[in-house]
Amino acid sequence: MIGSFAPKDKGFALIAVIWILVLLIMLALSFTKILRQESDLGRTVLKGFQQQAFAASGISVAKKMLMLPVGERWIPDGRIYSFNFQGAAIRVRVFSERGKINLNTVDEGLLDRVLMPAIASTDERQTLVQAILDWRDSDDYRRLRGAEYKQYEQSGLRYRPNNSLFSSVQQLQWVLGMSGVVYDYLRPLFTVWSKGNKVDRALASVDVLNGLEGPESHTVIDLYQQRILTVEEEGSTGQRRRGSDSNPEDHYYTLIAQAKVGHQLSKGIEALVKTDKAGPNKPAVHTIMWQETDASQSLFAAALDPLVVWYSL
Repeated sequence: MIGSFAPKDKGFALIAVIWILVLLIMLALSFTKILRQESDLGRTVLKGFQQQAFAASGISVAKKMLMLPVGERWIPDGRIYSFNFQGAAIRVRVFSERGKINLNTVDEGLLDRVLMPAIASTDERQTLVQAILDWRDSDDYRRLRGAEYKQYEQSGLRYRPNNSLFSSVQQLQWVLGMSGVVYDYLRPLFTVWSKGNKVDRALASVDVLNGLEGPESHTVIDLYQQRILTVEEEGSTGQRRRGSDSNPEDHYYTLIAQAKVGHQLSKGIEALVKTDKAGPNKPAVHTIMWQETDASQSLFAAALDPLVVWYSL
């Protein structure tokens, strides 16, 4: 009969329908998986933005604290201020650039001493020291172990030393012989934003003081405990805190902030800011530089706990 199917044909048709259903189910599952992955990705991205927003709020709070009168202002000597906001733990580390070594005025002897913890070999240390000084000076005459244009060319580099003062500490990365490890060690110790060649020791970090006075001259715990006692004593006697930070005009600060939501750590935010006077006895804060930092450089590391000061918003 026309239009009828043999049992064998019906079996093939049934198998074909089953395969089509299986394919449709697989497509549906794949589509669902893609939607779930995109949803998870969206939540991760949103969470990342949220964490960065918390870190950015830490910078904003620090800028506000730098505008307060002496005695209420956060002390910018490398200590870490910690506070909670909207379920996030936020930490901000504050440095005065006057508590760092000026890269453009540091002499050869001090530069060599600062490098000792990072480079054990005297010859290797002197080679890098003189390359830094050759980059900074205005002439093309090479120091004995230094580096001028010819040495950069021989090393396959397509740039030459600046032969002028450093415009940023980041330029140290380009000096011939500078490694990433040594640069990471030097970067927090130096500045181009302070005036003259004096370091405000009341605002210097442990690493800066050890560079000035010799390795292991100070420990984190001893230094900050002494500073806390000094602040308490000055507060009880009505004296103003020692150090050039008593006047906020024309100061530069590095602010590093990081947030933690649950067990999730945000990337850090590093900002260079400048304070000046917006009016009589009224300081203003301007942001000069803003960048993200690696989340692996955690302000929540246990080794930094002695630096932590709890602050209540």
